[in-house]
Amino acid sequence: MDHVKEDIESDSLLSGKLKFPINQSYSHISVPIPDDIPKTLARTLNEESSPMSMDFHPILQTLLLVGTCAGSIGLWNVRSGKKLLSVNFKVLDIGACSTTFKVCSFPDYDIEALLENPLVSVSRIMWSPDGLFFGVAFSKHILQVFSHSGGQKVWLKLETDAHVGRVNDLAFTVHHSQLLVITCGSDNKTKVWDVHDGTNVFTIGDRGAAVYSVCPHTKKVFHYVYSTFVDGKMKGWLYDNNNKFVIAVFDYDTPGLGCTKLAYSTDGQRLFSCGTNINGQSFLVEWDESEGTIKRTYHGLTQNSLSVVHFDIIKNQFLAAGDNHIIKFWDMDKVELLGTIDVKGGLPFLSI
Repeated sequence: MDHVKEDIESDSLLSGKLKFPINQSYSHISVPIPDDIPKTLARTLNEESSPMSMDFHPILQTLLLVGTCAGSIGLWNVRSGKKLLSVNFKVLDIGACSTTFKVCSFPDYDIEALLENPLVSVSRIMWSPDGLFFGVAFSKHILQVFSHSGGQKVWLKLETDAHVGRVNDLAFTVHHSQLLVITCGSDNKTKVWDVHDGTNVFTIGDRGAAVYSVCPHTKKVFHYVYSTFVDGKMKGWLYDNNNKFVIAVFDYDTPGLGCTKLAYSTDGQRLFSCGTNINGQSFLVEWDESEGTIKRTYHGLTQNSLSVVHFDIIKNQFLAAGDNHIIKFWDMDKVELLGTIDVKGGLPFLSI
């Protein structure tokens, strides 16, 4: 399983630049693409360190969060190209962190050195659904949640020593007006936290493999947490209205048994996954949730990917994936490739 863990660590190998769709000549379009999908380069944003994760604001859609390999956070206005703020990684209360974190981060237990050079990168950065908060998962133990009021300032709302080892992913969900953040890690656990008071609401157990990603879902009055694992398994849990118990509701194999991420369509009616296994084979599929079977497998992904292929959903109609320097598009209802854009550079992740 070490080679799978290496895939997680090497998910992102960017050169320190972010490239966004609308007007430059070197983005090659191989097939006509609908007009409402961006096709050409609009702007290049220069980060000091290689970007590892990014997320557009859910409401103010020109605001882009970027997390880097140096553990720093950047907030950009992509329309103007202006960087609104930059936050370097810092543990606010090192005394509250576990000894495991301190020793793993710096074996000599040199706290001063740890604070000056933490050797921590961002694993995942994400806005809350209302855009008032954002969460940052780090490569060593730590989850931080910041509040953002729309200006150029942020405030640390929550800091917790969330997992032993790498925090691989995070996601927000709202449960009866309670804002929760879900995390998963290399300690084989999925955890749910109350954003406002930092309480660990519940922990979903250890099945013997690192948890790669999480995806919350609400259907009518029922609340679910889906997790995928580095061994290619996908598991779902139902939790009750008072967070008092958790019930396993399914346990499936993902296509190719690779590192896989899940996403629902904007209307919450359709579930998609995209993953890459240790042989470089990638799979983008739509699931039939009720049967636990694959409804559609989309064609056109490279079968020798150098890193895990990432995907996103556009306007509740299209799928987009970053695959070996190429952005590929599909209509959700058709398995054939709709079109491609060659961005001629590193493209380890995608956020649209």
